[in-house]
Amino acid sequence: MRITKTFSLVIGLIVIGLVIGITYAAEKTAAENYKQHCVKCHGEQGKGDGPATKTIKAMKMADWSSKEAMDKFKDEDLTKIIKQGGAAVNKSKIMPAYKEKMQDGEIKDMLSYIHSLAK
Repeated sequence: MRITKTFSLVIGLIVIGLVIGITYAAEKTAAENYKQHCVKCHGEQGKGDGPATKTIKAMKMADWSSKEAMDKFKDEDLTKIIKQGGAAVNKSKIMPAYKEKMQDGEIKDMLSYIHSLAK
């Protein structure tokens, strides 16, 4: 009986560790994807002030650090923008589609990451 309780406790701790590890890895992936794909236009903090904005003067990038600005977007629209590009929702044609570069889970994690930038 004591062995069964100890075994159950060990298995439970392993499962908790795996869940925490997977959650951390997903967040790290979203941050890495953001850095790779988004920073050049949207900036480190999502203010829309990335280095590419110096050459794209005709277009103002979305400010993801503003909760007020982010509240104007539905999650479905943001997901569609990430997957299919800005033109898919009558936004900037400059915003590329990432459906070929990111999996659905990564796009979902990216959406959460973008929301985390809003204050």
